[in-house]
Amino acid sequence: RGSSSCEFIEQTVRTEILVVAQKPLPMEDGNSATGDAAGERAGVAADATSSAPALKRESMPADAADEAPTKRRRIGEQPLTQLKLYAAATAMSDRMQQSLQALGAALMLGGTGLVAWQNWAVLAAYLTRNTLGGGALATGLALVVSANSSLGGYDKGRKAKFKLKLLNNEDRWKEDEKQMQELLGSQDWPSPELAKAAAEEMQAEKARVDKALADRAASIKAALASGEAASVIHARLRPRTFVFDFEVSDDLRQISLKQQLDDLCDMINFILTIASDNDSAVLRLKSPGGGVSDYGFAAAQLLRFQKQNVPLTVCIDNVAASGGYMMASTADKIVAAPFSFVGSIGVIAMLPNVSKVLKRVEVDFMQFTAGKWKRTVDPFTAPTDEGKAKMSEEIENIHLAFKNHVAKTRDVDIEGVATGEAFLGVEALKHGLIDEIATSDEVLASKMQDSSVVEVSMTPPEKGLLQILLGAAETVTDTAVSRVWGCLKQEVRGSVALSSADPKVRSS
Repeated sequence: RGSSSCEFIEQTVRTEILVVAQKPLPMEDGNSATGDAAGERAGVAADATSSAPALKRESMPADAADEAPTKRRRIGEQPLTQLKLYAAATAMSDRMQQSLQALGAALMLGGTGLVAWQNWAVLAAYLTRNTLGGGALATGLALVVSANSSLGGYDKGRKAKFKLKLLNNEDRWKEDEKQMQELLGSQDWPSPELAKAAAEEMQAEKARVDKALADRAASIKAALASGEAASVIHARLRPRTFVFDFEVSDDLRQISLKQQLDDLCDMINFILTIASDNDSAVLRLKSPGGGVSDYGFAAAQLLRFQKQNVPLTVCIDNVAASGGYMMASTADKIVAAPFSFVGSIGVIAMLPNVSKVLKRVEVDFMQFTAGKWKRTVDPFTAPTDEGKAKMSEEIENIHLAFKNHVAKTRDVDIEGVATGEAFLGVEALKHGLIDEIATSDEVLASKMQDSSVVEVSMTPPEKGLLQILLGAAETVTDTAVSRVWGCLKQEVRGSVALSSADPKVRSS
């Protein structure tokens, strides 16, 4: 009976996998595959043992895209990627384990009930006479569990630093699909011929899945026999894509840039610690730029992906200008929305001078320095031609370092694009500042075809209503004061920044 139960479970799981495999898939033109002819589905033909297809898509003009024929192929030609085979094998294993667990639990409960039924009188008398002993036993067990927890055996009080979310999870749409089925009515085949054809296709797909699983099992055995580590094989069978965000705006409710940089470092450290050679990362970036040292540090952190051979894709849906583009240029691939703002490779410095006002009110400002260029220009003393020339030289040096940074990672005419102007996404593609026109959703949907896409974010603190209200007020106050003080310092003391002053960029 145990063997037949396992066979029944395996057959059920495979049937479910085949049903899922026949769901409509997104077409290349953005539409969904529909049943215009029996057995037709969207997909790209690929062998089950072939490598995953490249994710980069060649840019296509709008008129060419309209004329491109819709690609439809039969269900038997859908690619069985490593991710699909991994999911199929895991589903079978999970169902078998659940069946064994359910069988064990049923036997245990049945045996316990049988013993209690046959010896209820003895048990009742024993519990009546030994209430104190039973209480002491329960108390002792509680103390043991408590002590074990304090020693780290039960680390339930420790909270995860990161919030992880699997974006491939199709369960998110189950209720919506159910609602759609209720709206459209029965999904049964309208004719016996179609029903028969569908059954034949399902059997053919089942045979194809079985063969692919058998081939994969043989390749795993061969890899193990060759001495390859099991962990390496497992990582290859289930590649992962880690998604994280870096967003800077002028919203006072947003956390400070310092906290954002700390969070960025933590997420990068986490991803690079667990990433394998088969994994990749996607950064959703939005920033108009800022301080030289802040964004130089952020770009240096992102360069660690390159050093560890973890492919990084940066998605720009809104803006990545100046310091933001310095971060983006560290990626292996840059993808931007058509009307996003990209570039602004330049440096800006602002400094008011009130020396004439101080002179008018007869206020002397005294400043003592050691070193000729300790201070080139300042707000309180009259600027000299020599000091202004030195300040311009320092800005040019920063700009040169910025251009060299971009030139190392991008094949562009650096003098043509490093003018400080921000380009629309479609223009940036022509200049070579980006690799593809697409949104982050399109990139992630493409990644989901052959990898598990995991979103990584910081775990929000758990607080009560009062703490939430007080914390929100404190965050807004601190951020507002910090930004107002930063603006005052910038206006009074001056600043040098990798930031775009373009109004269209600041408002996006």
